[in-house]
Amino acid sequence: MTNFASVFKKEVTRLAKKEARAAVGTLKEQLAKSRKQVAELRSEVRALNKKIDLILKHQANDSAISIQEAAGDEISFRFSPKSVRAHRKRVDMSAEQYAMLLGVSMQTVYHWEQGKSRPRKSQLATLAAVRKLGKKEANRRLALAMKKS
Repeated sequence: MTNFASVFKKEVTRLAKKEARAAVGTLKEQLAKSRKQVAELRSEVRALNKKIDLILKHQANDSAISIQEAAGDEISFRFSPKSVRAHRKRVDMSAEQYAMLLGVSMQTVYHWEQGKSRPRKSQLATLAAVRKLGKKEANRRLALAMKKS
């Protein structure tokens, strides 16, 4: 009788393991698919975050800055590094000359053009006035500024 009982026990154990393997096998497949989906979603999130950072960076460079003048009027003035460089080139001035015209340092003009810094409120008013000047008027004012210093 012990022989029958031990053989029966071994057979039941074997069948139970077989059933368990089959059940676990489908779960393993589902787990592998889920992990793959999670990895793809993480990759997509990283890519979207990079796009968001890039958009925010460009938006910060092109955002409008409002300033308060001495009279209390609010003037909307759009500052962009590209526009500073474009105007400086349009009036055919070096960064040093343009800085002298604005009353700032040459390094400040370079930082503005590269987007590393932004003008202060007091400098924005001057920059707004200078941006309206043509080449002849800018050179005339530069000559006056050079005489003062």
